[in-house]
Amino acid sequence: MSTASGTLLASSTLVANDIIKRFFYKDITDNQYLKLSRIVTTIIGLLTIVCALWIQDVLVALDVAYAVLSGGIFAPVVLGLFWKKATARAAFYAIITSTVVILAGLAIEGLTSTTLGVKKRGDAPVVMRVETKIFHERHLLHRNQRGKP
Repeated sequence: MSTASGTLLASSTLVANDIIKRFFYKDITDNQYLKLSRIVTTIIGLLTIVCALWIQDVLVALDVAYAVLSGGIFAPVVLGLFWKKATARAAFYAIITSTVVILAGLAIEGLTSTTLGVKKRGDAPVVMRVETKIFHERHLLHRNQRGKP
């Protein structure tokens, strides 16, 4: 239980602080942040319970975790290391898109589909390229409007 509680608190803090507070509620008070953290912790806890009831075999759970990890994070990390124009926003959207594609593929093809992470990995580079191009053009346009070279 101690591993589960630590993982639950770590993931809910990451979602509440690094995503929701940073992008949606920048000027949140401490009491509001505490409520937000509790709500996020409850939601993640309920999702964890649903996953535990849905996937009852440990090896299948590890297979799903590996598919999400390798399929959702591999390409954005590699592109982020070697591609100079990659942005954090593009990597974030690529990870989210890849994870959704992997989970949808697992739901459609079945939980024991081990080749899914390899088959569906191609969407992350596309998402990163599109988002980087959009963000870079927006940034240049904004910079030119302010009169900076």
